[in-house]
Amino acid sequence: MADSGVKVLLLSSNPDNSLALRFYLEERGCQCWHARTTEQALELFHLHGFHLILSAHPVPQTDPLLDRLGGSDCTMFYRMAVEDGSWWLPFVLHGRNCLGAPALHPNQFLEVLDLAVREAVPDLAILGGA
Repeated sequence: MADSGVKVLLLSSNPDNSLALRFYLEERGCQCWHARTTEQALELFHLHGFHLILSAHPVPQTDPLLDRLGGSDCTMFYRMAVEDGSWWLPFVLHGRNCLGAPALHPNQFLEVLDLAVREAVPDLAILGGA
């Protein structure tokens, strides 16, 4: 895969928990990595400079990962489990803290995710991706 692809980090304790999401993203031309902890996520972010981070881990507002994303062009969402499924909470939008933004139902999230992938590398539309 070319370096121009969208780089996505999936943050969860078990890589199998995000397998369907990984396949969904890879079908859209994304390169995906996995981290089990925020410490691993920080190390990988330093190496790859992700466009998008999708976390199944709760990330406290004081987490160093959120500090590191400030000023970057990275977007981050947190998947919060609820009684009948999950909701996606926007944490960071293009390097800006957006905690408190409305949560997204999984169907809404897929639309937002597709948009985030297209925005991360605008040339993808020209190249026939996303």
